[in-house]
Amino acid sequence: MTTTSAILLAGGTVIDGSGTPPMPNTDVLLRDDRIEAIGPHLVAQAGADAAPVQRIDCTGLTVMPGLIDAHCHITFGEPRSNDELFFHRPQSTSAFVAAFNVRKLLLAGVTGFLDPDCMYDIGPSLRDAIEAGVVKGPRMKSGMNALLTAAGGTAGRLIPDSGTLGYARVVTDRNDMIRVTREQIKHGADWIKIHVTGLVPGHKGELSVWAADELRAVVDTAHALDTPVVAHCRTAESTTLAAEAGIDLIYHASFLDEPALAAVVASGAALCPTFTFLANLADTVTWLAHRRIRWTCSVVKFGPPRR
Repeated sequence: MTTTSAILLAGGTVIDGSGTPPMPNTDVLLRDDRIEAIGPHLVAQAGADAAPVQRIDCTGLTVMPGLIDAHCHITFGEPRSNDELFFHRPQSTSAFVAAFNVRKLLLAGVTGFLDPDCMYDIGPSLRDAIEAGVVKGPRMKSGMNALLTAAGGTAGRLIPDSGTLGYARVVTDRNDMIRVTREQIKHGADWIKIHVTGLVPGHKGELSVWAADELRAVVDTAHALDTPVVAHCRTAESTTLAAEAGIDLIYHASFLDEPALAAVVASGAALCPTFTFLANLADTVTWLAHRRIRWTCSVVKFGPPRR
């Protein structure tokens, strides 16, 4: 009889994700990449079939299911600006950055993630490389270039009036929206991403840059091909538009009000508020404010330069 090796995570505090309280001094037995048993003192069960057992002492540690990141731009890296991202990143560099980043994600405990839009449409190829074992990383679902109208996305006038740049695919009319949606699904997109809001120079905050019928055209086309749609929405109005259009997952949902929330509940859409992004903004503002205070203190202390 052929035996298979097993891994025993021994003595940790187990959080199983079901909502039950943490379970101290609990073992987890893994066999063939599946969880076979959870409970105290599983050593005997692990070796019952005389298969080799790798025992990992988890005393004092927490054992939990892998994390899921529902909004991760793995091909972006850490650019200092949209200018760097759009005009100073060849396709090969973006691919190497992505391959490096997925390993970091895995080591951080993330075992599944969604990359809704990517540089140069390389997301599906990266997903396939992970599945084939060529690149080490978590399970991945991927979009391709985000769909934008000519009014743009979060990069304002850096976005062209048509065509492709970086992570953006500018669609010019309803027929173009339908055609590009079908093309992306044909070439391996798991999700279709829409930038419902964008920065328009001269206007405060982000504005809705898609019409309701345009959103429905993309959603209906994608759903007919069994593909979900995710939307970037940073206003209550855009969140309402996305929900009413049948979009499956709404990012940010900034400035959400009661009517927008009611539309989301009625549609059954999921919300992903992207709290890490907001936390990073708060940390950056705090750092800048601190630097400003220090600079001001220096001026007060030393006075103006002598002439």
